[in-house]
Parts: sequence; structure tokens; C-alpha cells
Amino acid sequence: MKHSLAVWMLVLALTLGACTTEDPLQDPSDEFPEKITGVLLSIESTGFAQVESFKLKVQERIYTVLTDPDIEYGSFLGHLSEHLRRAEPVTVTLDERDGDLYALTIEDG
Repeated sequence: MKHSLAVWMLVLALTLGACTTEDPLQDPSDEFPEKITGVLLSIESTGFAQVESFKLKVQERIYTVLTDPDIEYGSFLGHLSEHLRRAEPVTVTLDERDGDLYALTIEDG
């Protein structure tokens, strides 16, 4: 009986040891998706259409997205406050730069 218990404990330990929280086959780009659609949580700006960054909730994950002053977003930056107020989704195409996410395009979700 002691022998079978020891074998069972060994099998259990090996099984638990084989389980990890990281998937070795996971694509690193999963951390930084190319396009997301979510609801705005907050906007950081210095003026009406001078948005520096915003937080976007996608399912259970929150992304901080920076804007690029060299990209023309049209009137959409001024329109973001409407989406925030009404909890309407936006879709953002992203570019990852040194661990930060930058909006390439922003549109109605």
C-alpha cells in the first residue's frame, strides 16, 4: 500500500510539474495585437483634439495606447470624448514601439 501511494505521489508531482502558465508555442505578438476593439476607460489630453494617450478595455485586459504626433487622425481625437461618455467602442490599429503601443488608426468600433 505504501508503495502505490508513493507511485501516485510521484505521478502527481510530475503531472503538476509539467503544467506551466506559459505556453511555449505562444506567439510573442499575442502581447501586442495589431488591432483591438474596446471601450475607453480614460483619455489623457492637453486640449480638445490633443490626445496624448488613452486606456482601452478589451474583454478583461486594459491597454494604454499612445498617439503619434506625426500621424493625422483627422477629427477622431476630438470625437474620443463622445465614445468615453457614451461607453461606445472604438477600433484601434496598433504599432508596438519599444514596448509601448501607438495608435496608427482610430475609428468607430
